[in-house]
Amino acid sequence: MIPTPPRRAALLCALLLASGCGHEGVSGPPGVIEAEATIHTRHRTIHLFGLFVAQKRIARAEGLSGVSQLGPNRGMVFVWRNPVDAAFTMKKTRIPLSVASWGPDRRILAILDMEPCRRDPCPLHRPGRGFVGALEMHRGWFERHGVRVGDRIEVQLLRY
Repeated sequence: MIPTPPRRAALLCALLLASGCGHEGVSGPPGVIEAEATIHTRHRTIHLFGLFVAQKRIARAEGLSGVSQLGPNRGMVFVWRNPVDAAFTMKKTRIPLSVASWGPDRRILAILDMEPCRRDPCPLHRPGRGFVGALEMHRGWFERHGVRVGDRIEVQLLRY
């Protein structure tokens, strides 16, 4: 049985609270797993915990759309086995986001700032190069934390 979206969201929130990661008041998207990320900048190392992961096609298509609250250091990771030239859209997304994409060498290739889109056609945001992963965070998060193109990111998936 596949849980309905409200049940999946409630289950994810319950799992986050039970794991001790729910202190940021996150109501996350359904049908995703969790990950941790480490970003190595020129001046420091940043550790992120309790990130959502969009591994399946539907989770990638929905991303953080419909999410109205996201903790200050929470986000969503998108992963692919091989480089893709995918685009991000903010259709039905309620909060402004920034996305950092990286290549097979784990170096950040591009950081894009994106605004919610309320009417079609919604703009497509492309890094301009093939990438194997992307991390969406609150808009401006990367800039505020000194993360730049060329910095390195490592992601570890926690649940399958």
